Amino acid sequence: MMKRVFKISLIVTVVSLLITLVLLPFGVRSMLDTANKWAEYTTYEVEYEQPAEGITQVNVKFTGREWMSCGVEQQSSGENITLSTSGLQLYDITTTSETDGTVLNLTVDFQVKPEFEQLASLARVSNMIQTNLKVPLGVAVSFDESSCQISSYVSQDDQHWVMSGFHDYAQEPLTWNSTIREALYQYAVGAYTRAEFDSAFDRASADILADVNDTVRNSERAAASEATQWEYAEPMEPDYDNGESAYTEVIIDKGEEYGSKTLPENTAALVEAYLDAVQEYLAVSVDCWCAMNSNTIPALKTVNTSLDTLRSQRTAAQQKVTEARRALADAVDGCVYHEYIYSALQLG
Repeated sequence: MMKRVFKISLIVTVVSLLITLVLLPFGVRSMLDTANKWAEYTTYEVEYEQPAEGITQVNVKFTGREWMSCGVEQQSSGENITLSTSGLQLYDITTTSETDGTVLNLTVDFQVKPEFEQLASLARVSNMIQTNLKVPLGVAVSFDESSCQISSYVSQDDQHWVMSGFHDYAQEPLTWNSTIREALYQYAVGAYTRAEFDSAFDRASADILADVNDTVRNSERAAASEATQWEYAEPMEPDYDNGESAYTEVIIDKGEEYGSKTLPENTAALVEAYLDAVQEYLAVSVDCWCAMNSNTIPALKTVNTSLDTLRSQRTAAQQKVTEARRALADAVDGCVYHEYIYSALQLG
């Protein structure tokens, strides 16, 4: 009986193996055909390219998509404005342009190709395609998100070249915040006015303050939770002279100890004061940096204020940063979650 079962199993295994070997070439061919078909749609395409010719700002609007990723590259040697797409091209893409004085408005419309109509919903939100915008150095870029959410980032090449050494010069950890770093770069090359720099810094500050407020609330909850804990000490030896006949268990209430470590209510206000001081300090530091290096780094803006005046302003601003940081440290050091406050400010 066992021999018969084994024989049948062996026959089934051999037949299955033969079927697999026969069908394998067809399966491989099918996979290759599918890969080749998709490869036809994986391309790099230039959607728009024209000389800048006096353009100082480019506004970009995407339609037909839920969200888009767009890299922005400001080229120190470039003269053209170029918009390109790369990735899986499931779309018919139409780019229209309109010039209003020195402002160029670009509208990029994505329509799913007929052969991918069944994937239309997926194609509207997929991350299989991205765009890249190249502009001459000093040309500002903005995005219209009325019909499509846009995730943009600035190419780091020009930033590193133009701002090389600035971080060491400023000695301020927040220069490594991505939003602030980009704003500093735009301000240094003259693409941002002081008001535009302040606006960009305020956006970064709002994100930091939101994290700080969350941390304060979490600190309050943690302290409240710890305040309800009780600690049991070793039993005390009974005092037989006073009639005690058994060990006494002593309970220590630690509520007061933990409750005193909650982050103070004015933590957010102290952080905001520190950010305001840093904002002024970094702005005047950029002006100093440009005044000192514009001869060797042509991309930097020209500053008319004398270097001595700027250095005096920078010293005063730096003193305010030091005072604001000290006030914050005096208030939060030793409190529950104080390390998260420092982390939000990149203070280590």
